[in-house]
Amino acid sequence: MKIITVESLIKLINLHGFDNFMKDLILCLKRDFSRWEKFSIIPRPGMYAPNGVMELMPICDNKKYFTFKYVNLHPGNPKIGKQTVVATGQLVDIDTGYPLMYSEMTILTALRTAAMSALVADLMARSNARTLAMIGTGVQSEFQAKAMQLVRNISEIRYFDIDPKAMVKFKNNMIDKNIKLTACKSAE
Repeated sequence: MKIITVESLIKLINLHGFDNFMKDLILCLKRDFSRWEKFSIIPRPGMYAPNGVMELMPICDNKKYFTFKYVNLHPGNPKIGKQTVVATGQLVDIDTGYPLMYSEMTILTALRTAAMSALVADLMARSNARTLAMIGTGVQSEFQAKAMQLVRNISEIRYFDIDPKAMVKFKNNMIDKNIKLTACKSAE
């Protein structure tokens, strides 16, 4: 069984290159969504606890693989030095039921979400769009911005968050990307 840790994922992305990794991910998502009707999907079950929720997101392609993502949401975790959201996943051979891969899914979820946003933008946004508006500059925002730049020639990002610290962090992390950054005072 293969195990993908945060460290091995970072090594893979560095080896392949972030842009190439994202482009490949966008292509895989496009391919999978083109055969959406072939997947078996059930609503994700959730278990609620006093401090949060744990959910499973299962899907099966009815040919070769069953997979699921486990994700939690525990809003109080930062007070004890832990992340609010943590996710893992497992890929299983449908013929034998044997696990093929176990993976961290916290970073992969951010990458997948950014790739999906870029795919949708590529299919639906004007081809001459140059400005990206971002409402929310949390942990996924930089992945979102970088993914959008792969499908559109973005020259400016206008951004807003209810948390001023998140806006400063986003600016500091994006400042060397050769793009105009415009902090906004509201979502409007």
